[in-house]
Amino acid sequence: MSLRSRPSGNASLDTLLPGGGWPLGGLIEILVEKMDNSELGLLLPALAALTRARQRVAIIGAPNALDSRRLVAAGIDLDHLSRIDSSVSDTHWSAEQYLRAGGCAAVVLWQSRDDYRQLRNLQLAAEGGTALAFVFRSAAAVDQPSPAALRIKIAMGEQGRRIEILRCRGILDA
Repeated sequence: MSLRSRPSGNASLDTLLPGGGWPLGGLIEILVEKMDNSELGLLLPALAALTRARQRVAIIGAPNALDSRRLVAAGIDLDHLSRIDSSVSDTHWSAEQYLRAGGCAAVVLWQSRDDYRQLRNLQLAAEGGTALAFVFRSAAAVDQPSPAALRIKIAMGEQGRRIEILRCRGILDA
């Protein structure tokens, strides 16, 4: 059995991640101190590689408008990017549908409220496919339960961004 993953685009991060990259077939929860779209920078290398390979990426519920120039500068092919600004009640449904339909190589969602059931539904949808499934949540949720296969926390410190892996469950090919 082998671990299914896609490179993150950051060699030092890949050494920490299971299988040498972002795991496939499970929800990846990223806890951040402040949700303002800057956290997307961690994912841009992987998302750029996917869109350059003509694979669809969905970004759902970003807290602020995305800067197309920043995305293009990071290598994102906008022709293969779906951006959905939806109400809080619709964001999870949209992400779930993208994951279940299998039409995207990656789905990125910002979760503005805590709902374990919605996270569980996203985890189940991710398990049924081969897409990268990311959800950004507030770092305040660190002590709350989560069904995510990979849970990491990003904190900014004096020496820059610090990434802490809180939980990592092996995701194996069947």
